[in-house]
Amino acid sequence: MNYLYVSLVLCVSSLPAFGVLAAGQEPDDIAARVFLGQLYPSGNIYLKPFPLPGESQSEMDYLKSFSWPDRIFSRALSSTDPNANQIREGHLSSVMHDVHREIGPNEIRLESAYIPSLESMSDSHEGCTKELYRPRDSQYQYLGGDFFYSVLFHCEPNEGVAIYKSSELSNVSFTVMAFNTDLELSEVEQLGGKPRPLTADESAMVRQQELEYESYKSECTTTPKFLNAATSHISANVKGSDLSILISRYETSGCGGHLANVFIPDVVKSGVLLAKYELVQYEGAV
Repeated sequence: MNYLYVSLVLCVSSLPAFGVLAAGQEPDDIAARVFLGQLYPSGNIYLKPFPLPGESQSEMDYLKSFSWPDRIFSRALSSTDPNANQIREGHLSSVMHDVHREIGPNEIRLESAYIPSLESMSDSHEGCTKELYRPRDSQYQYLGGDFFYSVLFHCEPNEGVAIYKSSELSNVSFTVMAFNTDLELSEVEQLGGKPRPLTADESAMVRQQELEYESYKSECTTTPKFLNAATSHISANVKGSDLSILISRYETSGCGGHLANVFIPDVVKSGVLLAKYELVQYEGAV
């Protein structure tokens, strides 16, 4: 089945390749070396990996045990600002771990820092641990949104989030896609939010979800969105192969107002979808 990616993947403009040619060309090998997160004015790059299908351990255990590379390359996921589209090298600084606090007999509370506040990019978020928060710096600006944004009182776990240090400082913050340095990508292009193409199976799945929603929508407080709402933001070729990567996203509040950003990296071979992955970044109840 032709996946109709050709118009997105083959129209990319040429940029210099970076990294060293990957040893493995299987979709899981590629997805395991692609990360998403946020770069902040401090030069800190906070990253999360994509969970791989078939993992026997829980997502939390997967994040705890994830083997982060010593170095990565990163660039903006969707910003058209020239400053954001420079390729930056990052060196592993540390891996975040949430704090477990005893609050009573047989009771443990998990406390997660709110990353934008750690990086002086928020002055209003409440509900997370405050020990390391820094005042909002009025000179810092966003180019787009924040990957780690959450609603006022929501604290998303940060267990296993890696922090990489870039030597290039600025006063802006933006969402990034990052790569292990042994994954060589070329012809990287910003796609500007073009609709993500659907396979026939995906289209059928969306139609089924929409029909099911009609049967229970009277019980919903918000209107969910499905895979057909996804827009594509960046594509890249895996050098030395006929494989490419397409990263898309959509936001949905589900039926009950639980807001989430769903990020989708596709591994494509000559216009045909080989594998689709998902990283869900929850923002909290609205």
